[in-house]
Amino acid sequence: MAARSDQWYDEIEGKQSLLAKQLDALQQHLGAPAADAEEVDQPLAEYARNFYLTILLCVFVSVGMVGSALFSPMGFYSNSMQVICYAWPVCWTALFGLIFGTLDSSEAGRRAIQVLRVHASCQIITEFLAFWSVKRYEEAVLQIFAQGVNAVCYPWLCRLMVELLRKRGGLASQAEHYTNRLLKVAGLQILIAVGAAAMGVDGRRTSDRFFAAVTFSISLYVAWFYLVAIFDVCAVESRAAAKLRLTCLQTAALISTGLHILSGLAGYVLAGQKSPNPRASFLVLYAMMLTYYVSLLFVGRLVWKARYGSGAASTAAAASVKPVDALGSLDLP
Repeated sequence: MAARSDQWYDEIEGKQSLLAKQLDALQQHLGAPAADAEEVDQPLAEYARNFYLTILLCVFVSVGMVGSALFSPMGFYSNSMQVICYAWPVCWTALFGLIFGTLDSSEAGRRAIQVLRVHASCQIITEFLAFWSVKRYEEAVLQIFAQGVNAVCYPWLCRLMVELLRKRGGLASQAEHYTNRLLKVAGLQILIAVGAAAMGVDGRRTSDRFFAAVTFSISLYVAWFYLVAIFDVCAVESRAAAKLRLTCLQTAALISTGLHILSGLAGYVLAGQKSPNPRASFLVLYAMMLTYYVSLLFVGRLVWKARYGSGAASTAAAASVKPVDALGSLDLP
């Protein structure tokens, strides 16, 4: 009788151990930390090289744009400006990578948002000078407003998103996930830039193709950012989206983001042409900008509601959200 009892207890312990392992595996799959896992807040020094590289890239692009606008006879249409501006969207991808790739370090995350704010503020001057140098005065003034909105909204929105993502736990795995995704977005942006530049850079004659290529490159990081905000941060269920069972705000955010992606794809089509239509290139650029700011309005409201609204998700519910594979269809092999 005692032998049977011991055997029964051994079986129970074995099943408990197996169940615990399965639970840990499920939590890891969902992006939640294991029961015995302890979150370690990494020091700022852990990401020092990432900061140096990102800041160096942003400074190079900003200084290069100002120099080309002020000292090149062709200004925004010059070859040097076009080559430098191909790296402009990569700067934003690197900044987002710095913010979301340092989720396991509160100090690094705070400093990354400060770097983003400084870079966005500098773009008010660089973009204004770029358009002013080619006598597109109305667009130069418009850039003051547009880049000013970026300088105000992006740091605020990133701060809210980081706060919500950090509540989920599993910070190291989240940071690794977002870093990997943004590295692939940056790789695709570099391929676009190389492909467009390989077709020739010849001042005003290639400026329309340049604007189209940059339009698509910008739409990549913006679409990634919005999709992460919608599905990861705000916990919008993809299954509910597939069944069209969303709130009005969620629907508006997804539709506007989809239109933004379509405008970027239109830029990709034009960028593949040797001499795209100047009017089409102009319309695609500003269609991208329009959908960009409309999406920012809806996505910003959605994130604010998730953070402060009455429908804010609980910590337990947030921990069950699996990070979205944003722009997975455009992934690199």
